[in-house]
Amino acid sequence: MSVTAVTERFHSRSGSESESSFSVKRVFHVVVNDVNDDFVTIKNCTDPDLPKMWEEHPGDSKYIVNNREGRPMGGEGDQFDWEVTVSYTNKSNNDPSADITDDPTKLPPEISFDFETVEEIAENAYAKDNDIGTNDPTRNDPDVPVRNSARDPFDPPLYEEEYRLVIDIKRNETPDDYDPNLAADYEGTINKKQIMVGDVNIAAYEGLMREFSGSIAWDADGNEYWVVTYRIVVNRKTWIRKVQDRGYYTYVYGVTPRKRIRDEEGIDVTVPQLLDGGGAVLAEDADPVFIDFQTKWLLEWNNLNLPVDKSGSYKKED
Repeated sequence: MSVTAVTERFHSRSGSESESSFSVKRVFHVVVNDVNDDFVTIKNCTDPDLPKMWEEHPGDSKYIVNNREGRPMGGEGDQFDWEVTVSYTNKSNNDPSADITDDPTKLPPEISFDFETVEEIAENAYAKDNDIGTNDPTRNDPDVPVRNSARDPFDPPLYEEEYRLVIDIKRNETPDDYDPNLAADYEGTINKKQIMVGDVNIAAYEGLMREFSGSIAWDADGNEYWVVTYRIVVNRKTWIRKVQDRGYYTYVYGVTPRKRIRDEEGIDVTVPQLLDGGGAVLAEDADPVFIDFQTKWLLEWNNLNLPVDKSGSYKKED
């Protein structure tokens, strides 16, 4: 069961061109030596006259084979002759010098950027008109407390949209590289150290691994690989939760026992009171105090070998 002859049918050549793509088709007469031969035999053919997948066009190396189709040419009495159509198209990423490979795990990752919006309590605002006396587009941190004219926080509070950068990475990995148990360890974690991903500098605690998923696939030779997706959400305020310190009791560890806060008439308060971060009632002219909580697991991401720039290059972080 093998291919015994390959001849190109020059009169059947064709091509097409558009604003964004270019394609060429070449047609070959392929002869096999067994009635049981099918396209699998042709796929495994090593005859140099039959172009293989990803092979460059003999007239221009910018184009490569991206599809091959075959069908029997004759009727019931002729089962040895096949017509094979070989299609060429632009190399990947429209890069004339791109390295073409039939190993999908060698292809560069796909990287995209988006934003998600969430509503959060606005604790501070910008100065009116955002006038900082310069044309520098760099944003300052808002430093005007959102308070009423008596310097009290609003109740209910003012909510504002927050915009967070979302980095999506999709790449092909070998079965040895992708481990769903490892993915489970990293899903929902925040980065312990600074890391560069897709030209974005992510400081410690700013990155959240929102997704670390994989789906099985097979290449043209039937070899297994995994299509792995990483989704990282960047929060420039960090993923450390900040909760306003307030409640119904005061307590100073080792100094005073926990006791109910009462108003001037000695009646238990029915509205939580602002506290000073040390268990005492906050002074009237002081700004609210926030307590930090790390609610997500902290891991180093450097061993994931994520692409450090938008082109998909890799470099292990120190």
